[in-house]
Amino acid sequence: MAGVRFRSLTEPALATGFGASDDPAQVWAALRGLQRRLKSLGTREGMSVAAAEGRHAGRPTVMTEDRIAIAQELRNQGRSFTHIGRVLGVSTSAVQRALTPRPDRADR
Repeated sequence: MAGVRFRSLTEPALATGFGASDDPAQVWAALRGLQRRLKSLGTREGMSVAAAEGRHAGRPTVMTEDRIAIAQELRNQGRSFTHIGRVLGVSTSAVQRALTPRPDRADR
């Protein structure tokens, strides 16, 4: 690694060749940190683009509109969340989330 210098603009404590040690482990650690930061920025940019296009980042919900309608009908018949989850093949918590009114979810 002779002649190679690395300087972190956001983490000056990890800078090498500028008064700090030239330990290769520190250089690799700084590079891994930089790589993680770049990946994080790329992910955030992708999420922003998806949101601008009206898409939701993350895993799709298991409770489709059809399943929610069935769950509401079963709940109106007095069935438990557990029973509804078993009938629909989803978790009890998924049924509870879909059927519990929330102020930020006015569409349901």
